[in-house]
Amino acid sequence: MRRRSDLHRWLDIALRTLHLLAVAACFVEVVTPGAASGATAGVLLTGAGMVASELWRHGLDWLRWGQAWLLFAKLATFAIAASAGAPLAGLVGAVVLGSVASHAPGAVRHAPMFGEPGPCARCHTPVGEAARNAG
Repeated sequence: MRRRSDLHRWLDIALRTLHLLAVAACFVEVVTPGAASGATAGVLLTGAGMVASELWRHGLDWLRWGQAWLLFAKLATFAIAASAGAPLAGLVGAVVLGSVASHAPGAVRHAPMFGEPGPCARCHTPVGEAARNAG
């Protein structure tokens, strides 16, 4: 795993911030008839930037971990809801999944969907296991 430099960390923070702003603009587009800001393109571009950053840092291993699969779930949630005529529900679902993915412990984000666990899953003891070992 490549170590993140301070510059890379700040670029990731900037991308995530722009991504959240674009998602907020998408909400405005959905709830305001006739509002068109190109926010969807912003969400896709910033999201692609964040994925590229993870792939650069972790390589293709990133695709095996829980956080990548939660990303696929976010995309599917929005696509299914939007195609069913409920883009607001899709946005809410994607934001909830994104929040869970962003704030989950490293052991969850890097949990293996197949193959070996990711770096944070290897270095963190699950909470339940830690409690069993203490008792």
